[in-house]
Amino acid sequence: MVIVPVGSTSYGLRSHVEIEHGESGLDRRHTHAATQIRVISTERIVARRGMAAVDEVHAIDQALRFILDL
Repeated sequence: MVIVPVGSTSYGLRSHVEIEHGESGLDRRHTHAATQIRVISTERIVARRGMAAVDEVHAIDQALRFILDL
């Protein structure tokens, strides 16, 4: 599984996507850093902490396309 890590610091980069805390289920605003993508085993996923809205997933997809030059 490919994941995009979540952090709390935003640098205003095109490769970083800010996610609001309202609908995501997270306790505050977070930033997904597409520059730090990882591959992990699905066995490491033990619980869902939140969920991004469709437009936020689209923004993350665009950031990944930018980083990977697709």
